[in-house]
Amino acid sequence: GVMCGGKNADKNWNQSLLLATTVVSRSDVRSMSVCDAGMKAVSYDSGPPSVFPHGEQFEYSNGGDEHGILRMQGGGNEGLPHVGERINLIPGHVDPTMNLHDWVCMTRGDRVEAVWPITGRGAGH
Repeated sequence: GVMCGGKNADKNWNQSLLLATTVVSRSDVRSMSVCDAGMKAVSYDSGPPSVFPHGEQFEYSNGGDEHGILRMQGGGNEGLPHVGERINLIPGHVDPTMNLHDWVCMTRGDRVEAVWPITGRGAGH
C-alpha cells in the first residue's frame, strides 16, 4: 500500500488509481517492450509513471505521445512483458492525468462496476 501523511499517517492505503495499458510491441534485440500509453495518456509533470505492482522490476520511459517504453531494471529480457499483456501504471500526478481522459472505470477485482464521465476535463474547466 501507499502511506498517507497528515492525520492518517499511521494507516496503510491501497493504490486507488491505475492506468491500464497494453503492450503493443516487444524487441528482444533492444531489450524493451512498448505499451500504448504515452504523454497523451499520462502526465509527466511529476515524473514518469511507475509500473504496478512490480515497479522495482521495470523502468518506464517516454516513447512519445502514444507510447511508453518498458525495460527491466538492470537490463535483459527475462520478465519483459509480451505483446498483448496488460500493464497497470501509477501516474506520477493524478490530476493532470485525469484531465487527459473522458471516462474513468471503477473496478472491484477484475469486474467493472461503473464508468464515470470526467466532466471537468480539458482547458478552462
